[in-house]
Amino acid sequence: MFGRGCAQKCRPEVLAAPEVQRALGLRRLLDGGEWVGFLRAAASAPYLQACLAHMYFSRCHARALAVLARTSGARPARGAQGAAP
Repeated sequence: MFGRGCAQKCRPEVLAAPEVQRALGLRRLLDGGEWVGFLRAAASAPYLQACLAHMYFSRCHARALAVLARTSGARPARGAQGAAP
């Protein structure tokens, strides 16, 4: 998606484009840790943007599973990210 600082460098008419606004919205959701909102927004995005957002799905899924594990009292599986060796 967009790197940091791109929004300051782009011309106003480029930033106003609906595709750019949608991509910036996806980035805000991802950076804000709103993984449910990110996955929902990606599911309703046009094909190309959904494909680009797909590379971030594993991060969202990992965060969701970590939250579920913490709230359910489950221990992470051996070899899981963040698990003790």
